[in-house]
Order: sequence, then structure tokens, then C-alpha cells
Amino acid sequence: MDPHVRASRELAGQLLDPQLVEVGGSGRRRTYEAMLAELPVLLPADAAGPSEWAV
Repeated sequence: MDPHVRASRELAGQLLDPQLVEVGGSGRRRTYEAMLAELPVLLPADAAGPSEWAV
């Protein structure tokens, strides 16, 4: 997701399915609501791979 979109709960909420359930590399499970609530604390993606959660 573009960093501008990831930084905006409103924009991300328009793109993500409300039934979203994501399981991160750490095994942590997040719902749509949790994903939107945590978006501002995401670390930016870099050349090493996809973004990882800061929490």
C-alpha cells in the first residue's frame, strides 16, 4: 500500500474489505478495525521486504 494511503485511516478504509483478517509474519491476527487503528504505527516498507508492524 502506498505510504500516503497507509498513513490515512480514511483512504485505507476505502480500499480494505471490512471482513479483512490478516495474519502477520509473527502469527499475530488483525481484523479490519484493528488494522485501521494500527495503520499510523506501521513501519515503512524497504528494499528488504514488506512492512512490519511496530507493535
